[in-house]
Amino acid sequence: SFITCTSGIWNVGWITLPFGMAHAYVSCSSRYLSKHIGRLPIFATGVLVDASIQITLLLYAPNGTQQFPLYVISGLWGITDGIWQTQIN
Repeated sequence: SFITCTSGIWNVGWITLPFGMAHAYVSCSSRYLSKHIGRLPIFATGVLVDASIQITLLLYAPNGTQQFPLYVISGLWGITDGIWQTQIN
């Protein structure tokens, strides 16, 4: 609803592109990070970023002229999802 209502349905793919890119990068690199710094700091980072996203989405009032925050939120969500998908297993 944030993307479609403010930017139009034709921008859904472009705004979700950072999600996929960040998810792929973090999924591949978190395995190596967990060997060096441990799983707990990675989970803590994921929780902090995910909580920040949730608070931002509760307080953010999107409009059609500002699309950059949607790209940032999408990328950050990809980071946290990449952490959850790889580290939980």
